[in-house]
Amino acid sequence: IANKLQIEEGAAVYKIVRLRKKNNVPLIIDESYFAKDLIPLSEKVVEGSIYKYINDILGLKIVSAEQKLKATFTKKEYQSYLEVDEHTPVMYVELTGYLEDGRVFEYSESYKNSDRYELIVKSYK
Repeated sequence: IANKLQIEEGAAVYKIVRLRKKNNVPLIIDESYFAKDLIPLSEKVVEGSIYKYINDILGLKIVSAEQKLKATFTKKEYQSYLEVDEHTPVMYVELTGYLEDGRVFEYSESYKNSDRYELIVKSYK
């Protein structure tokens, strides 16, 4: 995780696991990591929008993200939360988020229920 966040090994990191639902239907489990020195978090912040907090309260500008997507199976401990079994493929997305100054502010791994989640990608010239 330190390597993904481009911080020193042993530096303090927050790990936040969230189940995301739409109309009370589970869609996604996110495991997000933030360097404590760069993004100081609290329970209140995590209950709301972390990105809004980063932009509006910390005054840091989020500018880009790199995402890797692949089909896989979810971790055993997440199967019941996503309402899938060990034979149900999910979409796995690994995300690295960057600030305006080039620093990595977030690394996350997401498991998206492929029966309930659709990814649409648009390209513009």
